Amino acid sequence: MPDGVLTYAANGHLASGPAVGANDDETLAVAVRVSPSHIEVAKYAWVSAPFEHDLVKALEAETVTRCKFMQWMSTEAVRMSYHDSIKGSQVALSISREMVIKRVANTLDGSHPSAASDADIDNTFDAPIHYLLQYKVGGLPLPYYILLKIAKDILDAGQRLLYPKESTA
Repeated sequence: MPDGVLTYAANGHLASGPAVGANDDETLAVAVRVSPSHIEVAKYAWVSAPFEHDLVKALEAETVTRCKFMQWMSTEAVRMSYHDSIKGSQVALSISREMVIKRVANTLDGSHPSAASDADIDNTFDAPIHYLLQYKVGGLPLPYYILLKIAKDILDAGQRLLYPKESTA
């Protein structure tokens, strides 16, 4: 979330995740601006190891490229690794904007309600989405912010396309 996203729905703790052992060191990097009515969240990273200051700054690195809508939808929205209990190993992956939208909707029964069909087979991205749902910012699940950011970017781009600034010639 390079330039951040606002929410008026946040409450509770600023950030939380799965239980951390007493001797575990982790790195949480998040830019937050709190006001009475809303919070703005940007540059969220939770790393299960302590990071040196220079490496934390590298988490903020971003690349902006112009592309068409479907290309943009297939670009990375999340980069993560998690322990896969079935494989018994650490899995690193990136999840595109399109896949985040689809899998969060499916996981939360927004696109294919569980009661409607038993034929829905778990997608490879379901486990990572369930893992992301364990992390909260402002009392809300992390995927909420990811989806909010995707929607904000679509609305911002649409606004620029529908209402281009008047040229001053």
